[in-house]
Amino acid sequence: MAQDIGDGIAIRKRRQWPSVPDDVLEDTRISLRARAVLGWMLDRPVGWTLYVRHMRRVLNMSEHVWVSIRTELEAAGYYSQTRGQDATGRIIWQREITDTPVSPSPNLSRMDVAMHGNVGDIPISLV
Repeated sequence: MAQDIGDGIAIRKRRQWPSVPDDVLEDTRISLRARAVLGWMLDRPVGWTLYVRHMRRVLNMSEHVWVSIRTELEAAGYYSQTRGQDATGRIIWQREITDTPVSPSPNLSRMDVAMHGNVGDIPISLV
């Protein structure tokens, strides 16, 4: 499990050097722009704390674009976020990006797809 890093996103990779695996870049379940952002995120070293506001500024992304990309990455299993509480009861978010997709998020609903449209190069199927 990733440690609490406040507003940052923990990075988990199967390789320690900065290299984005071909299977990540060729995953047609997500759009080209989502693959580009995922590639940029995964190119950071292990242990790096990635801040969304910095990433959005560097990649010239609006909040709307980031939310759309985040939804795609979560649906494909590359991004996860869980809500918890620290010892004082304050709500904290643990966010993680990985180069090895896990099972798709159960949090993605038909409403998410309806609000954000089809994600990726091919529509996802919600059973």
